Amino acid sequence: MFRFALERQLEIIGEAANHLSVPLKESAPETEWRKIIAFRHFVTHEYFGIDLELLWDITTQKLDPLRQTVERILAEQFLE
Repeated sequence: MFRFALERQLEIIGEAANHLSVPLKESAPETEWRKIIAFRHFVTHEYFGIDLELLWDITTQKLDPLRQTVERILAEQFLE
């Protein structure tokens, strides 16, 4: 269940990233938006080929920097 929860949350993150405006994505060039979106497509359609080590790496290594970027963007949006 934990695996499926991770997959679902990463799908949601990828879908949200896909709906961001180009200028907003350009304001955070350090974030690999295309990879986030591509992974969403992969996890949505690749039912049996998802590498658990990849899921764990994304969860433990990539989400915190993304969270920090999103928090920065939100702070900048509210300051304008």
